[in-house]
Amino acid sequence: MQPDGDVETVPSPGWYPAPDRAGWLRYWDGTNWTAHAAPGPPGAFGPLGAWAQPIPRTNPLAIASLVCGVVGIGLCGMPSIVGIVLGHSARRQIRESEGRESGDGIALAGLIAGYATVLFVMVMVAVWLFALDRAFDTP
Repeated sequence: MQPDGDVETVPSPGWYPAPDRAGWLRYWDGTNWTAHAAPGPPGAFGPLGAWAQPIPRTNPLAIASLVCGVVGIGLCGMPSIVGIVLGHSARRQIRESEGRESGDGIALAGLIAGYATVLFVMVMVAVWLFALDRAFDTP
């Protein structure tokens, strides 16, 4: 008996998470830990235990944005415009997912590749138009 009159509660015999080895189970005989140990079920004893967060999935629009941004470099920028739209949509979805989705960096890379390609194509068109105008100038 405890001094305050409460009965001390002792865990019943059984398999419990091992206090000395993470991810393992050890047998408690009711009074002491025994030498019997076994690996626990996969993922059962993470650093957060039962409250472990699921691994966020990569947003598919982020991947598509990066692919379109990179492919647009070789195809005169047309896919890059799609990549820009997809990148902005992906970043919005990732922000609103409350941690369930990742890929913000991938979407950002797709946006950068898309905007850079569109800017490059616009400069090349301007240079081409300038050169074309100069070619038809009559002195």
